[in-house]
This record gives sequence, structure tokens and C-alpha cells, in this order.
Amino acid sequence: MKAVKGNDRFVLFMNQYEGPIITDEAFVISGLFQGKFRIDDQDTVHYDDHDYLETAAFHQKLNKLSLASFQTLIKEE
Repeated sequence: MKAVKGNDRFVLFMNQYEGPIITDEAFVISGLFQGKFRIDDQDTVHYDDHDYLETAAFHQKLNKLSLASFQTLIKEE
């Protein structure tokens, strides 16, 4: 995964981690990077890791949506 800056904003789709861990609760990003969407200063959604996928059709549909539209789609699912 790429490092992020302290002021970066993301929408993350998380799964509870299953495996040997020390703490009671831990989470990982769904698909490691498929569940990570960056939000820019204009509240636009960006899927930056599309280069890692062979088929990113649904990510392309989500890329560059407004954050409000993205949230509406999430709520509808």
C-alpha cells in the first residue's frame, strides 16, 4: 500500500481481520486496495489503484463521482 499523509481523506470498505492478532479488534481494507477511495479537496472520489486491477469496470464508474453521489450509492446498496 502507498503511504498516506495525515490530512488525506478516504472512504474505506473494511473487513474484520481474521488471524493471530494481539488486540481484540482489527480491520483490513477489503481486497487490500480495492476498497480504498481517496477524497480530494473538492469532495470528489478518486480510485487511485486502478492500475493494479485487470478488470476495474465498476471502479471506473465510481471514479470522479462527487462524495455526495458516492454516499448515496453506498446507502442504496
